[in-house]
Amino acid sequence: QDDIERGYPVLSPDGGHCAYEARREKRLTMFLDGRAQGPYDGVAAGGPAWSADGARLAYAARREAKWAVVVDGTSGPAWDGIGTGTPVFSADGKRWAYAAQTGQNWVCVLDGVPSPVYSAVGSMSFGPDGRNFAFCASRGGKDCVVANGREGAGWDAVDPEWISFSPDGTHLAYRARRGKAWMLVVDGTAGPEYDLIGKGYVFSPDSKRIAYTAETKGKQFVVLDGKAGEPCEEVLRAPVFSADGAHVAWVIRRGMARVAVLDGQAGPEYGIIVRNGPSFAEDGALEYLAVDKGKLLRVRVKP
Repeated sequence: QDDIERGYPVLSPDGGHCAYEARREKRLTMFLDGRAQGPYDGVAAGGPAWSADGARLAYAARREAKWAVVVDGTSGPAWDGIGTGTPVFSADGKRWAYAAQTGQNWVCVLDGVPSPVYSAVGSMSFGPDGRNFAFCASRGGKDCVVANGREGAGWDAVDPEWISFSPDGTHLAYRARRGKAWMLVVDGTAGPEYDLIGKGYVFSPDSKRIAYTAETKGKQFVVLDGKAGEPCEEVLRAPVFSADGAHVAWVIRRGMARVAVLDGQAGPEYGIIVRNGPSFAEDGALEYLAVDKGKLLRVRVKP
């Protein structure tokens, strides 16, 4: 080969496979475990996408003015462009998706099948088991989320970076804006309106509950199961659930003091609550490190 492209070779997540891109006489060839794929006139920046088990490889490649996604060495249909950050695989590696440009419009291609046409196609997310799939799209000046082929309500804005499924894959949440108000939308139903919704919304491990931070009129609070808690000056740590989902904790600021809140009940005030806490121990107790009057304390609270 004349040259190996910068950033290569790359290993699969399991370390069992190796891919690299090589140039010969201005054309590019992708090599997977020494076997050639191509040649192409160009390959998209950012490198190939591996499935989690390392068994599958996908990337966007160009021949003349058209782009295609190559999966397992097989090139798909030609498009005017392929969306940045795509293609993506489901966790089990059985499904894949990418954004494709056709003229001035975009589609989402899932397992080789294109969606209806939109003016833009954004963030894509598979459920943990790969059966459910959602993406963000725009049409007519409105954003929406398309889940399993069904287009949701139109919004003035949808945050494309925060569209996520619950751990069991049965619930879908995202934050959306109508006018100046933000709402958390769960399974297509919008929650209460707030001036701001934080990015730290979280499902409980059993997928039955959800908690997130919000702000209205300069006060912040945690919304748990759709109900707003007591307002505070600042929520410093996003909510965290116990393993069984029965309990939830977060950290707030009260003046210069830091306070851990467990199931809505505020604990003692400390000068510092060490980062990465609090967390729930295996026996269900809430644990965190705190500093008070120059002493480092290990705090343990049994719900």
